[in-house]
Amino acid sequence: SIAVLGGIKGEKIEDGLTGFLKTYSAIIPGGIVLNNILKAKGYEIGDSVIKDKKEDFVKKVTAMMPDIDKKVILPYKVIIARKQNDSFIDKDTIDIQKGVPKGFMIVDFELSSLSKVYFELCVKNKGQIVMAGTPGIYTSGFRTATDPILDYMNQNSENSIVLGGDTAQEITAFGKTFNGTASTGGGSSLHYLAHGDLPILKALKENKIAFPNG
Repeated sequence: SIAVLGGIKGEKIEDGLTGFLKTYSAIIPGGIVLNNILKAKGYEIGDSVIKDKKEDFVKKVTAMMPDIDKKVILPYKVIIARKQNDSFIDKDTIDIQKGVPKGFMIVDFELSSLSKVYFELCVKNKGQIVMAGTPGIYTSGFRTATDPILDYMNQNSENSIVLGGDTAQEITAFGKTFNGTASTGGGSSLHYLAHGDLPILKALKENKIAFPNG
């Protein structure tokens, strides 16, 4: 089972990373998840996004590092660019060991050979693949990581799901066709898959026990 976590919402760390580290075989991080992990490991990440609602998640990610080192597959090469208004310029591919220069941000990455091995095994054995957020900034044309992952998911469509209305819409409008299941309830679906329950469902169950006759 593989969880792909991208986008810039903190829920991908608070719900996704914390939950899937316990339940899934491997995690492919992108976006805010990748950036916080790299920052926690001491890499220079330039202006890459690590905050959601003015909060970064470096301390939270640092506390999870023993589990992250076991299950998270980091890229060796990342694609960087400088943001200029609503577009990106000066695109480049660098070795993450060299660090991201100031003024640049991580916008995408190349799948590592280990990632590809995991996806091939997952497809062969019909394991589960979840994508919650695109790994790169898909709407700006950064599809180096996302499109190959979607190819693997389409080969295993009966066991693959895309979470989030924005993610599903981005994929359909700007790139590939996804043949599997998509859920528009991104945050709730992510929490449910990662933790096996939802606060609202838990509350309803407790109310049913407390008031069996309605």
